[in-house]
Amino acid sequence: MLDQVDTVLKPYEPPLLELASASFYRATGGERIWFPRLLSTLAWLAGAVCLAFLALRLTNTAGVLTAVGLYVAWPYAFWQSRKFMPDSLLAACILAATLAIVRYWERPSRGRFAAAAAAAAIATLIKPGVGLFFVVAVFLALGLAHGRLREELGSGRLVVFVAAAASLAVAYFLIGRATSFTQPGAGEGRLLPDYVLERGFWTGWWDMVSFLLRSPQQQAYLAIAPLAVGVVGLALARRGVPRAILWGLTAGYLAFALAVAPYTSTHPYYALMLIPILSLAIGVVVGRLWTALSGSMPARAAVALAVVAVVVGATYKAHAATSGTGETLQRIADYRRIGELTDHTTRAIIVNPSLGHPVMYWGWVVGQEWDLGDPTLPSGIDPSEKDYLIVVDNGALDASPGLRRFARGRRVVERTDDFTVFAVRDA
Repeated sequence: MLDQVDTVLKPYEPPLLELASASFYRATGGERIWFPRLLSTLAWLAGAVCLAFLALRLTNTAGVLTAVGLYVAWPYAFWQSRKFMPDSLLAACILAATLAIVRYWERPSRGRFAAAAAAAAIATLIKPGVGLFFVVAVFLALGLAHGRLREELGSGRLVVFVAAAASLAVAYFLIGRATSFTQPGAGEGRLLPDYVLERGFWTGWWDMVSFLLRSPQQQAYLAIAPLAVGVVGLALARRGVPRAILWGLTAGYLAFALAVAPYTSTHPYYALMLIPILSLAIGVVVGRLWTALSGSMPARAAVALAVVAVVVGATYKAHAATSGTGETLQRIADYRRIGELTDHTTRAIIVNPSLGHPVMYWGWVVGQEWDLGDPTLPSGIDPSEKDYLIVVDNGALDASPGLRRFARGRRVVERTDDFTVFAVRDA
């Protein structure tokens, strides 16, 4: 079983959380699911510290408190920060790298340049390549703000910075490919900027952004409010360093979103950096209001109450979205049932909108994932070598004509309201 797992669960990102959790499990003599959740949450909170130091350069105390409060309480962020995924760590590392770059431009020195380059390299490694868009955009924006971008180009420091920022990610891919550690073709199919020419990208991108900004509410238009206030914050940010920080992070996100369009239009957590960016921008708006209303205590009190109400309301929604366990426990029971039905197979095709890992973990099965972004069975999956087709969410059968065609005529091992298991070999 373990040998089979190794053949299908080759990582794309460096498995830092996985290695830390596995080491903890060995040391404590058993699995403790709370530990990787704790690591992810601590990473997001470390990002809050970096965000606070950045906010101090953008706005006053009222704005700083607003930015940090929103960053911590935003419902999607609250939910995502408990996930056994690298995205919370990625956001924290991008914010830490941004802070290091800001410190370099505040007082340039070899030591500070090295620290900024090292932080940028780590941020770029967490999810290889993602952080590079942000750190390069911030470096360029601050160079322009200080009027020394031409000097950085002439001296070669900009080239050195970009090369250093990309170095660890490039080394990871090269070593991973040479040792067959990473997924074959890791990184392929991600940089497809021509996808922006398709209407599906723009509607999908909005769906992902709106879900991230208003979840767990269902009304997509609610996402317009933080976006609108954030745009105002971009406009109100003071010229120079404050504007460069905010606009640099925004430019980095836009460049990233357009470059990896197939993913930003289908995965909401690929927009996760919008939360710190909007938190900072909204903090700028509140800070400017606080200053403008310095002569009116009632008006200031109204602003403070409005901010507190938003943060408290967001915290309540975040808690409500993460405190329910009924669906999760039912899903785990489904995964375990699937394992029993398939005799813990190592020869499965898995269709699951939540990725194939959960059913493999809880059902103790091994299989290759069929991402329904592929309308037909991916060429890397040979059905003659598989025993079962596991459809974890029956909605996929309705959504994918290709999946329905593949499943048609195959024996149903078991069908429930949630999942269906088909036999593949005896069809």
